[in-house]
Amino acid sequence: MRAQTLAVRWVGAALAVITAAGILVRAARLPYEPHLGLSERRTAIGMIEPGGPADRAGLRPGDRFVSIDGRGLEEISRLSDALRGGGPGRGLALVVERDGVKVSAVLVPDSLPPSELAWKLASAAVALGTLLIGTAVYLRRVRRLTITFFGICLIVANLLTRTFAFSHPLLRHLDAAVEALAFLLPGLLVHFFLLFPYERVTLRRRRYLEVLPY
Repeated sequence: MRAQTLAVRWVGAALAVITAAGILVRAARLPYEPHLGLSERRTAIGMIEPGGPADRAGLRPGDRFVSIDGRGLEEISRLSDALRGGGPGRGLALVVERDGVKVSAVLVPDSLPPSELAWKLASAAVALGTLLIGTAVYLRRVRRLTITFFGICLIVANLLTRTFAFSHPLLRHLDAAVEALAFLLPGLLVHFFLLFPYERVTLRRRRYLEVLPY
């Protein structure tokens, strides 16, 4: 039993270290993250920031992406990665469709505005703090309540920073896995409150109730 608890503790600690490293890498890369001045809506442009890079490139809301740097959308796995993979100052040769007509444009991203950079750095700090609290509680005593609390903190930390949202194929799969795990968050919250501040008598008699929130 002690060996099993020790193994569970090491697994949790490893997850915490990997996540913390991912958050720190994301924070370190923020000054090199491009600002496009647009939002995507599936394969089209949703909103345009007045005076931003997309506006200066002549793009308009509703434009549908046809190709990026010569690659058609069928060759691109994630539109966001293709648009934001180059960094500030690196021009993107775009072809968009507007009212049935193909239009060429060169989008040159800016660096993140100071306010957005500060907000993202603050989010990274909150994510690290949340992860630290969850890990400290979990490592102090491994039981169902602390494992559930640690799971909540781990998912929240990842959602705050999109820790593994990089263009590398392996990290893309990891990011997709984290997004999928995020659907467990409501269940984890219900599970936590079933156990906190004490385990309900009904729960002791009917263990299957613990899995119902999921």
